[in-house]
Amino acid sequence: MRNVAVAFALLGAAICAYVAWRESAAAQPRLIELASLVVLTMTLIVLVWYAYDTNTIARVTSDRWTRDGILATTYGLAMPGTSVGDVGHTVFQLHNGSPLVVRAKVNFNFRSTASR
Repeated sequence: MRNVAVAFALLGAAICAYVAWRESAAAQPRLIELASLVVLTMTLIVLVWYAYDTNTIARVTSDRWTRDGILATTYGLAMPGTSVGDVGHTVFQLHNGSPLVVRAKVNFNFRSTASR
């Protein structure tokens, strides 16, 4: 990924240098447009650098979360074998796929919606 970012920034700088060289060799160089091109090219290089660093930070953070197991714990709530409105039992499932200890306090306030 770094090679692609560096290559893109170098290509932009090379195009800018070529256009600047061609324009400066002209009989009447347009200095305002040339300065604008140089500033825009420097902005492009800084944006590519920023995008690469941001991507690196996101990748390191994601790898750390995966390694620490923060993203590996899930839960589920189900009522197996019952249809809507029937009296049944509720199952709370907690799956811990990480090496960390997970403590969960589950507090339910169930109310029957069926008329008696």
